[in-house]
Amino acid sequence: MEGDIVHTTHYLSYCECYNQEVSEQSKALLVGLVLGDGYLSKPNGQSKKSYLDLKYDEKSLGYLRWVRKQLFDLNPSLIRRKKHYHQYRFCTESREDIGEIR
Repeated sequence: MEGDIVHTTHYLSYCECYNQEVSEQSKALLVGLVLGDGYLSKPNGQSKKSYLDLKYDEKSLGYLRWVRKQLFDLNPSLIRRKKHYHQYRFCTESREDIGEIR
């Protein structure tokens, strides 16, 4: 499963929008993640878009991979490792329907 991890010092690369609707399962998972360790970005300016940013220690890498797979309809980025740290993260694309949850 190493193929879903990118080792980098760069923060995140955002994915292009495919305009796929968010499933009810993904919405429920997003709400649960935000109540826990997830972070929804603030919309910029007039935009109503937001994205999920999720990061965990490498001990929870299996869980992070599972969450990413569950949120596939939100076009998640690859999992990235923060250089010199034991931390991994990914983000979803920036979308208005995620901004509505925020």
